[in-house]
Amino acid sequence: MEASQLNKVTGAEEAVAAGKTDVACSMLADFLGQVADYRAAGKLTAAQATELTTEGTWIRAVLGC
Repeated sequence: MEASQLNKVTGAEEAVAAGKTDVACSMLADFLGQVADYRAAGKLTAAQATELTTEGTWIRAVLGC
């Protein structure tokens, strides 16, 4: 995972801790978009993209995004 992806995940984690679910949802949406972009560019394998997308989508569902 690249630094920009990790920053989005860390930022979402911090937003949740601060009670800012809407911010976390937005950051996770950005993360999922970046995963799709990286997959399209060949920076991630299909398996890697699927795993990250599944996890990110699950977290968004738990948060009620």
